Amino acid sequence: MDATTNNNASRRIGRDIDNLVAYFGQFAHELLADQYGKKIWAIYQRGKLRYQQLEREDGIDKAARWRSESGTPPPKRVVIADDRMTADLPPSM
Repeated sequence: MDATTNNNASRRIGRDIDNLVAYFGQFAHELLADQYGKKIWAIYQRGKLRYQQLEREDGIDKAARWRSESGTPPPKRVVIADDRMTADLPPSM
């Protein structure tokens, strides 16, 4: 979806983010107390949305607790995938 030309972009993005928050909120209840969709849309409207901003809020790094039902330790390394990555080649390191 191209948010610059779609009149329903705000509602659709808000709906998708609300769905994600509802799912992950089952495991991290503190997520349910915020309105991420509205915040992200407001940042987009100001022309300031960058993917790194989704990891930070008010200049403070966010962290997530690792939870594994099987007791698996957290990964030593996480690679963020985006639309520039191809499916048939490993990411450049």
